[in-house]
Amino acid sequence: MSLARVSAILVVIWVVISAWIIATPLSNAMPEATDHAQQIDFLFKFMLVASVAVFLIVQGFLLYFCLRYRRRKDESADALGSDLHGNTRLEIVWSIIPALFLVVLTVLSFQVYVDIVAIPKQAYIINVQASQFQWECDHPQYNIQEFNTCHMPLGEITVRLHARDVIHSFWVPEFRVKQDAVPGYPTEMHFKTIRVGQYRLICTEFCGVGHSEMYAKLFVMTKPNFLAWVKQQQQANSGSGSIANLSFSKDIAPIFTAHCTACHIATHLANLDLGSYQGLLKGGNIIPGSIIKPSNHKGSVLWQITGATGPYPGGNRMPLGGPYLSTTELSKITAWIDQGAKNN
Repeated sequence: MSLARVSAILVVIWVVISAWIIATPLSNAMPEATDHAQQIDFLFKFMLVASVAVFLIVQGFLLYFCLRYRRRKDESADALGSDLHGNTRLEIVWSIIPALFLVVLTVLSFQVYVDIVAIPKQAYIINVQASQFQWECDHPQYNIQEFNTCHMPLGEITVRLHARDVIHSFWVPEFRVKQDAVPGYPTEMHFKTIRVGQYRLICTEFCGVGHSEMYAKLFVMTKPNFLAWVKQQQQANSGSGSIANLSFSKDIAPIFTAHCTACHIATHLANLDLGSYQGLLKGGNIIPGSIIKPSNHKGSVLWQITGATGPYPGGNRMPLGGPYLSTTELSKITAWIDQGAKNN
């Protein structure tokens, strides 16, 4: 088989594979949930098509030369092949073609990069605090905070990232973009959400022994549904609506059972039992006396030690290491204290 025929076969194979790559949308396997996703998917396909070309050229001709110039049975073991010299023209060609691919890729990538870092004029802002091993999402426009969940509307979004301890990284696969959260160095990422759904927010920087468990549910919602969620959270935070007239046995004790049982109920850590109302009243070794102050949730040790910003009596935020209490759970504790911290 001639070299020209081999080249033609490789070209045909490359065209067929490239056509299949281009015609197959990546969104079938992973939805495109932001405006950047389609651009990045195109770049990925471009690199894949170029990589297939290089692979076929290198491996195809390697196989051809191995077969074409193998030692024949009638040749001696120490037979020498033809004395070949360099081909300047060929070397120039195989240097220029990959260089052109790189130039085109650089131009396309830079266009996408500029689009990603461009700050939108009007965007919904979410402050995200990363810590071992949880995500905290703050909505300054509505004074709402959530833990290990993140809600956002369709449209332009700016995420402002902060890290409390070590480097973390904000990544939602369907968004196709990610950004590191670095202690002491605020970072931002911008995108436009275009697809409603529930997604998985993942930390992609190894941040400690609990790294694999550092994920959160991220919800992209239509604006009416998002505003309805905002209203629900504001009602919960204000102590109105569904969290009025709370009782310890029905509303508060289950929170302690879910979040505090491993240490303060099962093992009585620090001699503090949060499984009962009496446990709240007696306090423990680190924090003696009552840890609740009726009608004064900000002065209550219980509120301080489970809140998002502290101060944290005893030096640790509870539950130790997370996952921390949700906005609704914190609101219930707040409302219960404000309503007099009744033993009912």
